[in-house]
Amino acid sequence: MIWPLGDPSINLTPELERWTARVHSVRPVELQNVIRELRKRRRYRQALEVSDWMKSRPNIQFMPSDHAVHLDLIGQVINGLSSKNYFNSMREKDKNEKTFVALLKYYVRECLTEKALSHLQKMKELGLVLSLSPLHIMISIYTCILASMTRFSRS
Repeated sequence: MIWPLGDPSINLTPELERWTARVHSVRPVELQNVIRELRKRRRYRQALEVSDWMKSRPNIQFMPSDHAVHLDLIGQVINGLSSKNYFNSMREKDKNEKTFVALLKYYVRECLTEKALSHLQKMKELGLVLSLSPLHIMISIYTCILASMTRFSRS
């Protein structure tokens, strides 16, 4: 098992290569656990690096839940345009509620109200509002709206 929780500035790809050379096989669940631990510690860049590495392995099947995490990490580390581009490049069979919710979270986190509302509408049209998660996320958008209104009224 690899636990790259030391120096947050190190590049993990060489470490992952050494690890796989030593153990000769890697289970997706091990990498998912590493990504989860890095995300808990807000080490999004390293988590994205592990996710990128995992995605590049031909012997590892990247599941829709892995795509959702990857999408969220792209939004955290790079930007929303990259998130949207990644989402658009995904195969249709990999797009599900989790991946749609990951993009919705980015829109809400960045207070992109129109995009969030449009995205939620598309989810409804596709029948992808299967849980309360997207609706709970949308409640957060109203915090952004209220904050914007407060800033506007103070000006």
